[in-house]
Amino acid sequence: MSITLCCSFFTLQASFSEIIYTFAPDFEKETYTMRMNTKSKRMVCALLFVLLAVTGRAQEFEYQGLWYRQLTETTAEVTIQYYHQPMPEGDVVIPEYAENEGRKLQVTGIGDNAFGYTHITSFTLDRLIDFGKYVFSNCRELAHVTLPEGMKELPDNTFNNCSKLASIQLPSSLTTISVAAFAECKSLKEIDIPAGVTALGGSAFYGCPALERVTMGDQVKVFGLYCFSQCVKLKELHIPQQLEQIGLQCFLGCASLERLNFPNTMTQIGMSAFENCTALREVTLSDNVETIPDNCFSGCSSLKVFQMPAAVNSVRFRAFNDAGIESITLPEGIQQIESAAFNCQHLGEVIMKNPKMLTEWPYRVQSDAFSKSVLYFANLHVPEGSRAYYRGQDVWKEFLNVVEDNTSGKEYCEVQVESTGYSTIKVNDEGVGSLLKPYWMEIEKGQPLKLTILLDDASSYSGGTRYVASVKVNGEEMLPVMEVEGNLYQLLLDAVSENLDIVVDIPWRSYAVTISQSSGGSIYVIPASQTRMDVRVTAADGYTIGSIKDYSSSWQTSEQHEHDGKTGVIHYEDWTRDDHTITITYKKK
Repeated sequence: MSITLCCSFFTLQASFSEIIYTFAPDFEKETYTMRMNTKSKRMVCALLFVLLAVTGRAQEFEYQGLWYRQLTETTAEVTIQYYHQPMPEGDVVIPEYAENEGRKLQVTGIGDNAFGYTHITSFTLDRLIDFGKYVFSNCRELAHVTLPEGMKELPDNTFNNCSKLASIQLPSSLTTISVAAFAECKSLKEIDIPAGVTALGGSAFYGCPALERVTMGDQVKVFGLYCFSQCVKLKELHIPQQLEQIGLQCFLGCASLERLNFPNTMTQIGMSAFENCTALREVTLSDNVETIPDNCFSGCSSLKVFQMPAAVNSVRFRAFNDAGIESITLPEGIQQIESAAFNCQHLGEVIMKNPKMLTEWPYRVQSDAFSKSVLYFANLHVPEGSRAYYRGQDVWKEFLNVVEDNTSGKEYCEVQVESTGYSTIKVNDEGVGSLLKPYWMEIEKGQPLKLTILLDDASSYSGGTRYVASVKVNGEEMLPVMEVEGNLYQLLLDAVSENLDIVVDIPWRSYAVTISQSSGGSIYVIPASQTRMDVRVTAADGYTIGSIKDYSSSWQTSEQHEHDGKTGVIHYEDWTRDDHTITITYKKK
């Protein structure tokens, strides 16, 4: 193999059998020309990496104590100093030109990691050039920096871990402070962010333990994740009036922050945004915030009062865990409260604005959303007329103290409805649902009650395999007639004067009674027990009963039942032994 490298610096030639490879860099166009005839691509690739490393180092040169890398025939940039000895120390001023072998090269940039881990104490740049990432990362002696006007962005990790940098004057032209630009600057006490900056990158000021004051204009729209995390002395922070979002753990561990007031432009809050802000006493969130995220105010022990935005519909995992809140108002649109959301020792008042918050998916309150101390000692305030409802709902019924905020002075009776089988039940046309657990509600004292029971199968009065065996009110079986329309039952009470416990018994059975009739009359079914039942037939005005026929599945015959033309009764002592089909016809007079 024969390899030839030609450039302005040197020529490198190597020979290997059966492979010819020519490598020619063009510095003006920043391109490389490669020609090869090979049987072994692996060997060529390996050699290419070696050659690139060699040529990269070959372009570097030293001028007045700094190392540069030639970019073109007329330009160069400041390169990584750490690889060369002695490394630069003390004050550094970037010249406009550097010389290499008699050539005058314009310095057009500072490369990535250029001064990382060096011992420079000050840096001055008086003109606008390209600026790489990590330029001063881990410069632990750097205390003074002068940057040029016209600079738009402070790149990633520019001053990361510059532990002696106490202050800095940023160019007024700056628009972006990127990721970790000042992370772990342990001596930085204050900073004025130019008015034109629109975004603070993630971890921009992460772990600045001496930082006490940050000012900025109102153009900033984003605080990135970890932006001010662990700034334990941060007390004064101007919140921009156009801020839209704050990222994950944005203020985590800011133990000196006392007040934060966010504008209505903000819509998103990251998880753990204010976690362990132990001095935080006052927070005003945007009215447009819909979610209080995981661990948002966890550990905020000084936060006694918190005004929940009206738009909030979800309070997530441990959102107020170990917070100092004493009272919380949950807005009417609240839909989800997750595990340990209110694990708060001092919470004494929980105020619900929603008269009937649902507890089934997607509306849910997890069983441990409130700590035991809250359930046992806090007052749950509910809207007027909804005390009984909350007493019957999962989680809410665990509160020992439920207070109804009665502003009208009306008296209410509690009504508990329970069904032993699947059916759709309504109380005063209010949907209770398919009940297999108690449902609680309130009815104004003196008002009537209408209980409607709809079984699943509309073709059979019994619902195919279920039927209404009895309805008991406060332990007493109700004997008033229940009207049947297909599979619909109703119980009417004229006026409610006391608390009611209603149990609808809908047992399973293997036999059914199916009733059909022509127009001209009505049917009433009176179930006396699970096995005894009366079917009463009444002809309407202008009609007489033509016939009442009962077809039994075991007899395989139809039996005529007696009637007087106006009324008739079929009595079953043990009707569950077989199926029955009852057919009634009417005649006009």
